[in-house]
This record gives sequence, C-alpha cells and structure tokens, in this order.
Amino acid sequence: AQMAASLFEMKRLPGIERPGIATVLPSPERMPRVLIDSGANADTKVQQLVQFAYLGSVFAESVLYRENPRICLLNVGSESSKGSEMVVEAYKTLEAAEDINFIGNIEGSQLLTADVDVIVCDGFVGNITLKAIEGVAAGLMTMLKEEMTRNPLRSIGGLLVKPGVKEIIKTMDYSEYGGAPLLGVNGVSVICHGTSRARAIDNAIHFACRAVQGDLLGRMREGLSSRA
Repeated sequence: AQMAASLFEMKRLPGIERPGIATVLPSPERMPRVLIDSGANADTKVQQLVQFAYLGSVFAESVLYRENPRICLLNVGSESSKGSEMVVEAYKTLEAAEDINFIGNIEGSQLLTADVDVIVCDGFVGNITLKAIEGVAAGLMTMLKEEMTRNPLRSIGGLLVKPGVKEIIKTMDYSEYGGAPLLGVNGVSVICHGTSRARAIDNAIHFACRAVQGDLLGRMREGLSSRA
C-alpha cells in the first residue's frame, strides 16, 4: 500500500520502472550491506533487477559512504549459469556494464559475511530472506536463554557473555534501523516493519529527516544520471 501511495504522490525517478525497498543488513565486521529489493516487487523483470543494482549502488555511495560499491546478485550458486532465467540474464547485463562494480553471485549462506556492499534480488526472494534472518536471530536468542537457565553453571557463564549477547541482539534488531527507504521514487519514502513499535517508528522518522536534510534524493538523481 505504501509503495502504491508513494508512486501516486511522488512518481518515479527518471529511467526507473519499479522502485525497490533497500534494507540495511548487519555484518560481523560492522560493515552494513544493503539488500534490495526486500519486498516491494514479487514479480520482477530483468531490467528492473538491473535497476535495483544501480539504485543500491548509489545508495551505498551516498548513505554508507562506500567508494565503488561491490554489487552482487543473490542466487542459488556462484556460477553465472545458475538460477532462474531472469537472474542469469541480469548477470549478463551487469557483467557487461562498465559503470557498476558487479562482482557476481553470492549464495544465501554468504548474506552477512561476503565482502559485498549491495545484494540484489527480487522482492519475493528478498522478503523471505529478510524474515528468515529475523526469525533465525530471534530463535537463536531464545534457545540461548533457555540453555543458560537450565543449570547454575551455565547461568554464571551466561552472565559473562551477556554484554556481548546484548550487543548482538541490538545489531540484529530491526527497530535499531527504523525503516527501509523505498528507492526509485521521486521523494523520500521510508517503509517500516509490520510489527514496528514506538522505537522503530521513531528511528524511521529520524532516518527520513536525515535523508531530507542530507539531500538523499538529489544524490540519487545525480548518481543515476551519471550512469545513464
């Protein structure tokens, strides 16, 4: 609904067929990466997937301050021939492009560890991926708490690792990031998690304010025009 409203009110940026949701993912090296599209488009064409790569690249430059961002496709294998016809064709297009730093495919097991800045996929895959990460993180924390309460020795050990565990939980908590920008519309639109509470909404509002104050839209326009 928000994507439809954003398109109606703001329209698209020139040359963009469909906007994509850009979600910032944590990583062990504290070098966040962007997953796009994380849920705006369940059905995606090759050209739209390629456009997500360019949108993500400009966003990584403008917001994450990455020079020459490393772009990849999320796929079932690293080989260029793997995956659906759409992903294979997108690979060929991005590989041939000279104005983007495309490094190939990564698999799901590399989402948080691969040396990349932007991970590109269609919204169907992206949304399932994002919710799987959230679910696994929540499940692991629950199991860890259960194990630490089963006997006194584990409880003592749990106290020692508690600060580190809390930091991991904070890193994986979507409310810390607030919301995800809808890239490709001619304005600032931030989409929040369906279960967002006050903290997440507050952070999303702050992100939207920073995006306006920092002229994110202007930088997106400039970055896309230089790649036209």
